Amino acid sequence: MSPPQRKLLGLPADADLVARAPDGLIESEWQLQEQYRALVKASGAQPIALDRLRQLLGKLARELARVPGGGRAAINVDSMAEKLDLGPLKNAFVELGVATGILAQEVKGYIAFDNPEALEYFTAIGSGVLED
Repeated sequence: MSPPQRKLLGLPADADLVARAPDGLIESEWQLQEQYRALVKASGAQPIALDRLRQLLGKLARELARVPGGGRAAINVDSMAEKLDLGPLKNAFVELGVATGILAQEVKGYIAFDNPEALEYFTAIGSGVLED
């Protein structure tokens, strides 16, 4: 995110605080793309396309940002599936989120974003902050 985008989210505007992958992508986006591609290569087409997964992660991040704790809290998988309207894709979403390293399994039946940077990045997805 650029300093103005970080400021809009209430984050420090210092661009040096933004981790970037070698190809210029934000680290969380780079990780999502690389791990998703590896999953496709290893096991074929996934039940949720990369773009849709990114959108769902963004929606989840914004949902978590509304709860006390600044979105750092874990969420019950069933509650998350209902909020995201996942239906039969609930397990696939959790598995892909964890396999890509963006989400982490917490206590049984709960997930959370694996790190604060991923949460911050995905909170901006679909909110207009990252759009040009």
